This record gives sequence, C-alpha cells and structure tokens, in this order.
Amino acid sequence: MLLLLFLVIVAVVAVIVVVVVKASRSSSHTVHPTQVRSAGAAGLTGGAGVTGSTPLSGGASVADELAKLAELHRTGVLYQTEFEEQKRRLLQ
Repeated sequence: MLLLLFLVIVAVVAVIVVVVVKASRSSSHTVHPTQVRSAGAAGLTGGAGVTGSTPLSGGASVADELAKLAELHRTGVLYQTEFEEQKRRLLQ
C-alpha cells in the first residue's frame, strides 16, 4: 500500500515537472505585445492597387511583402488581426 502511494506521488510530481518545463519553453519564444507591434515598424510598406509581383516602394514585390508578413505572423510579432489587415492592404 505504501509503495502504491509512493508511485502515485512520483507520477504526479513528474507530470507537474513536464507541464512547468513546457510552459517555460513556450513562453520564452513569445514576443511581448509591446515589442514591434506595427507592420510599419517591421519595415513593411503597403500600397493601394498593387498586384502580383509589382514592385513596391523600396523595390520589394507584393509576394516578398506577403512572405515577410507571414514570417512576422508565424513568429508572433503580428497578431492574427494585424496580419489579416496588412495582407488586405497589400492585396488592394
């Protein structure tokens, strides 16, 4: 009976350790909302009426800018709503 109690305690401690380690790893990869929140600060330019691979100001194409947006969204620099807004502006 004592052995069973010991095993249950060890299992619970192991689960707690795993949860804490995963939480600390995931939080170390996130970007705080106050850091680089706007696409303009990230070097993105928008333009009305540009399509396809038309160069934007600075020589980047729409496809290049969309790739930058996707990367910023993937890394957590842009929220989903900001990503969608900037993408919509590029594709207008």
